[in-house]
Amino acid sequence: MEANSKRHDKLNLLALYLKNLPDHIPLVPASATANGFDFYVADDEDVSDMGEIGALNREFEIRLGQRNNGPIIFKERGAGLEGVVDVFTNGWMISSRLQSMHTC
Repeated sequence: MEANSKRHDKLNLLALYLKNLPDHIPLVPASATANGFDFYVADDEDVSDMGEIGALNREFEIRLGQRNNGPIIFKERGAGLEGVVDVFTNGWMISSRLQSMHTC
């Protein structure tokens, strides 16, 4: 239960950070965003090929760029980027569901 509480706290902090990105990063309306995490739906083919978590990871790499050992450079801010918190939340729920299926 403690891990879920810490995860929830981290997601809340991420949401706060994303809502308060510096003003020099352009504010892009949700309808024009390149990120579009506010309406993310996994691609069926990617899920079939890589599983749900793999498909999610691929989308992060496509939308935010691949960053193995470096920072993510945000090119925009707004609802499209802030939706990443919901995507993470859903991803952890999927991961937890998959882990519980394997332990039964």
